[in-house]
Amino acid sequence: MKKTALWAMPLAAALALAGCSATQGAPAPTQPAVGQSPSATQTPAATDAAAAPSPSAAGTPAAEGKQLTADEVFAVANALKDDEATAGAQILKDAELKAGAAQLDQFVASMKVKPEACGAFASGGISEILETVNMAALVVPGNASAASTSVSIISYGSASDVRNMAAKQKKSFDECATFTLEIQGREASAMLQDTKAKTDADTTMASLGKVKVEGQTVKTLSVYGFDGNNAVAVILTAPKDIDAALTKAEKTINAALKHIADK
Repeated sequence: MKKTALWAMPLAAALALAGCSATQGAPAPTQPAVGQSPSATQTPAATDAAAAPSPSAAGTPAAEGKQLTADEVFAVANALKDDEATAGAQILKDAELKAGAAQLDQFVASMKVKPEACGAFASGGISEILETVNMAALVVPGNASAASTSVSIISYGSASDVRNMAAKQKKSFDECATFTLEIQGREASAMLQDTKAKTDADTTMASLGKVKVEGQTVKTLSVYGFDGNNAVAVILTAPKDIDAALTKAEKTINAALKHIADK
């Protein structure tokens, strides 16, 4: 089994989103993959993680730190939920996210990506990766700013694991600025635009993905912060104001890092 590049899931999200009526909006989210964030769709692998062609900021690699427990990661997500103070926001716990691992692997295997090299950035099943991390996801329902907003907090066993993930992600981004994906008989194409972002994380990556499917275009803004043993991903689907959404994502990552530092 191959691990899907982080940009692959937004296409799946867009495919599902395009199938929803304009009056319904995006369906409720389910579980994300490692290093990815939950999607505003009901797709089995639900992730909103969008493509980021290259890191927009990078710092000195962090020293080895401790891995947060599942309870500590949940506490960080809960603190962010309190900060957000938005009705309808929900938290997906570590156990809930991992419960869908097998289904996620099947979903990834069913995707057809062109160029083929863009379909994966490493070997190894997602289920195996999930066993080594602790994570939680905060999902905020659609509002005037975006169709959905999701924040994923993932804590790895070592800072080197996070650096390796960031390096693999960058390689995938660099090689796949345009691509197509087919799933369940529906096809989408995407173009990725590098978006500059700055956070307090050791390494920050950001991108604006424009996905076209069945005559519709769905934009997804993604900002990732890799810091020590942890990664934080903020994804806004169909943001109304890109600059405002970017500022919000940066502030959310910084807030998450502060809450992590308190653990």
